[in-house]
Amino acid sequence: MPRAPDRLLPLLMNIEEDLEQDLSLGALAARFGASEFHFHRSFRDALGETPKQHVERLRLEKAALQLAVSSLSITELAFGLGFRNLETFSRRFKLAFGRSPAAYRKMARAAQAERVQSRNFHDSEHYYLSRARFGTLPDMHLLALRHLGDYGALNTSFGDESSAWTEVRDLASAAGLATEPVFAAFFLDDPTQTPEAQRRADVCITLRAKATHIGKARYVEFKGGLFASAHYVGDSWHLLHAYQGLADEIRRSPRYTFRGATALLFPRSANVGGQRGIHGYEVCFPVEVKRP
Repeated sequence: MPRAPDRLLPLLMNIEEDLEQDLSLGALAARFGASEFHFHRSFRDALGETPKQHVERLRLEKAALQLAVSSLSITELAFGLGFRNLETFSRRFKLAFGRSPAAYRKMARAAQAERVQSRNFHDSEHYYLSRARFGTLPDMHLLALRHLGDYGALNTSFGDESSAWTEVRDLASAAGLATEPVFAAFFLDDPTQTPEAQRRADVCITLRAKATHIGKARYVEFKGGLFASAHYVGDSWHLLHAYQGLADEIRRSPRYTFRGATALLFPRSANVGGQRGIHGYEVCFPVEVKRP
């Protein structure tokens, strides 16, 4: 897929935060500061889909994630993602996923329950995965750079001089921003659903103070709170198992449940044991205490 123009990246990062807002072609073109024709053509050439297709795909994929992990009603979920009526949402969801929202939720919950009973992601000869820990992450100032593409390749490149991780560090340095030696990444898509070329991740470096947007990088005020986390050591290609194992521990927990579906990662080292491609990571999901 062609690389998205640098000027387009901040807008892409804002779209998913405003899925319930007016994201029509005219509204997005106005944000971008271009005519509808020019914006539509630039967007399609960069991402391989039109703005309308992009927005609807994000809405439907987020709906699928929320159906799998949240207790929101289907009506609440549809209107919260910007759909004007339940019938339109249900029809488009079924077209995209082959099932109605209710049937998809039932299928996802059944698959999760079966996996919790039959699969132990902590017992592997290929990697180490700790048991879940539940604790609070602090608020953080972050400078974020959008990455599009394969998650595994992104994680493997941590520590490389030509990588998104190095690029966001260098952007902060060039802007004179004081940083902390802590990197993070937010994985916004389900790799079992979203095509590889369209998977979105925000690669971040921690700042010591609030900042402004820096070119194609965007300042993010991360709101901390309660998170489940687990330590993973292994190659980046098994990281999906780490998140699945952590998610299943949350589902087993008598006290905690999901507060959202966005996966958070803190890379801890570029190489472990002198082996190229072997990394240490802290993987996290936001959680909350179950209501009685």
